[in-house]
Amino acid sequence: MTRDLETSWEGGASREAARAVLINPKATYAHEIAQKCFPPLGLLYLAAALDASGIRAQVIDANALRLDVAATVERVRRACPDLVGMPIHAETLRGCAILFRALRAALPNVALVAGGPQASAVPEWVLQQIPELDYVIAGEGETSLVRLVGCVKSGAPLTGIDGLATRAAPVPSGGLARLPDLDMFPYPARWAVREAYDQRRYYALMVPHRRIECIVTSRGCPFRCGFCFNASRKVRFRSIDRCFDELERLRSDGVRSVEVLDDNFTANTDRAMEFFERLARERWGLALRIKARADSITPGLVDAARRAGVYQVSLGAESGAPELLAAMDKRITVSQLRDAARLVMDRGIDCHTSWIIGYPGETPETLLATLALVRQMRPTTAGFSILAPYPGTPVYEAALRDGTLMGEWSARTGAVPWIRLS
Repeated sequence: MTRDLETSWEGGASREAARAVLINPKATYAHEIAQKCFPPLGLLYLAAALDASGIRAQVIDANALRLDVAATVERVRRACPDLVGMPIHAETLRGCAILFRALRAALPNVALVAGGPQASAVPEWVLQQIPELDYVIAGEGETSLVRLVGCVKSGAPLTGIDGLATRAAPVPSGGLARLPDLDMFPYPARWAVREAYDQRRYYALMVPHRRIECIVTSRGCPFRCGFCFNASRKVRFRSIDRCFDELERLRSDGVRSVEVLDDNFTANTDRAMEFFERLARERWGLALRIKARADSITPGLVDAARRAGVYQVSLGAESGAPELLAAMDKRITVSQLRDAARLVMDRGIDCHTSWIIGYPGETPETLLATLALVRQMRPTTAGFSILAPYPGTPVYEAALRDGTLMGEWSARTGAVPWIRLS
């Protein structure tokens, strides 16, 4: 990786500077040959914010490097941190709890903090599940984490930290931490996971070029599907100039395949069109994969995407039954799904579709309707998932109220709940 791409203050902090270690925990499929393994971009944004504030930041990608608990703890111990943080997903809850327990035993005086999707959706629940935790940051942590590390290092009162949950105050009084401007921080600190890059641990199957990178051009989604823990219906965008500067740095470093990690790249179709048209003019030869909603797909948008180098559009289809789409609050129709897939593939772009099985209201008839729609659409690829009722999502809360939630997520046993269908 080039020094220009790193955009780092590495080595700039004093010896007395605060130190923070961020860990990307192993995925539940880490023992398998995974479809993809991407840099932990969320942690790299946090590391960049810490680094720019004079805090020594280290990222340990235990997932990419396939580190076990003992090896991860040993790396943390050698870093002598003031604070260790980790993102929490429902699927990785037990593994994260085991790692936090080992960290607490090895480093009893180091502050432990959790962030990520589940911490943002249900911070009090995360504190209950993992007793070793000192703090949880709900929401976007760049500013809040910097302030928390500073307070931990100096012993100052924990005041003015948005999204912070503690044992004494498990529900953040100020709500989720929000960044006022997505352009306010440096680019992701890719230098912080140089070891994984050097070992070529980041990859994706079925991409046009082996060297792949990721970029985020927006955060959030204006919709709230019943199975998603989207905390708000707001979406914010980075400036296109800023995005293109980062893309140019990646391209100059030899990257040719780019995964756009936005939840919904076409949330603003005018902006998406502007992005595509500008990328086509640059003629950089990049191959992009994006996520889009079926109701945003138009002939003009798809033509612009093709000229820009988009090789795959991923659609969240979920079901072929209109009544289930309505129950999910997807706000799309079966005909929109069918038309969108056809528009994409007719213009030579791959179409990936994702589907959910077992949503409340699922019957043998609705399942057959989904399979029939898949056969009609004939997407390039299709992924099927059994519904996972994540804590904090509308479908989880509804199942909890009506008694159809079977079991419960547990950091102790690794149990995964499911919803009983009538």
